[in-house]
Amino acid sequence: MVAVLAIAMAQGKVCSGAMLTVPTPFGACFQSNPYNASPDNHANNVIPNPISTAPWDGSILWLWTGVGFTPVFFDSGSNTGFSDVCGNPVSAPLLTPGLGYIIFNGGGSPTSITYSGSVVPMPSFTFPVAAHPFAIGGPNGDGGALLSPSVLNFCNPDMNPGPLDGSFVELARYGSGHLIIGFAVAYFDSVMTDTTTGFVDTNGNPIPDPGISPGISPSGGFFFVNRASSAYTWKPQ
Repeated sequence: MVAVLAIAMAQGKVCSGAMLTVPTPFGACFQSNPYNASPDNHANNVIPNPISTAPWDGSILWLWTGVGFTPVFFDSGSNTGFSDVCGNPVSAPLLTPGLGYIIFNGGGSPTSITYSGSVVPMPSFTFPVAAHPFAIGGPNGDGGALLSPSVLNFCNPDMNPGPLDGSFVELARYGSGHLIIGFAVAYFDSVMTDTTTGFVDTNGNPIPDPGISPGISPSGGFFFVNRASSAYTWKPQ
């Protein structure tokens, strides 16, 4: 089943000219497009790969389906700019702001991606209760604590239980060659008697807010699993 993000953008003035350069070393990076690209958010506009230079040929977008990843290959020789594993042209994937994906830089040397476009105020993402993870990322290029009300704003007050208690996030861990070797798991926990940070590990021990840290992570993707009793609406600032 394909993971679905219900995304509602508030009506109002759109701020233009936003830009964020994200280091993308040789290997894998869990990223997310933070802005609305022009003219739309198809991958050939978000991460241009012009045929004259083809900087991303040999690289791969891994798109999360809800149960696994599907590879889509950058291919400047394709009429769509992308191909499947057999070299057949496929449609350019849609990289909606807030959607997480893995990009494998197969170019052989470190580089970066400059995301640019417009910031739409007050994005809203609704996650149904689900056993499978949602691949997401912080919109607008913001980093910081997940529980920070001024930035990422995963709101989980102690309401016995909190609206996110039992839910968790998974952040990529990188090893040699900048390959993803696993995921660090942090569970939301609003009960102040066992943690003052709002998070515990898989054994129930208090851990810091994992946050979205500087560097790659301001446009970093991560997994979110809603194990609460109802759908959760995330409204990052």
